Amino acid sequence: MGRPPANIDGEQVRTLAEMQCTVDEMAAFFKVNRDTIYARFSDELEKGRLVGNISLRRKMFHRALHGFNGEGDSTMLIWLSKQYLGHKDRSQDEVVSLNFNVTVSEIPQ
Repeated sequence: MGRPPANIDGEQVRTLAEMQCTVDEMAAFFKVNRDTIYARFSDELEKGRLVGNISLRRKMFHRALHGFNGEGDSTMLIWLSKQYLGHKDRSQDEVVSLNFNVTVSEIPQ
């Protein structure tokens, strides 16, 4: 006969997952083994993490577009453009140099 099942509220697991807590952190909070969390609450873990991602993404886009003072946050806009639009910083090696060949047939005096 094994140990009686720990009394863990699935809603608490989901809430902790929304806050992006790790399974190790949850196991410590509930005083159980991490395998218990995985075995009994995999659906709550997945749903909570997805809802947490949505909340974080919403805040990031709001800050990028509106900032703290209604003017937007250019740093956040740049970061989001790299993540979602494929923009990237150019290194010195990637900067294209232009060479112009100019022929002067007459020199002004």
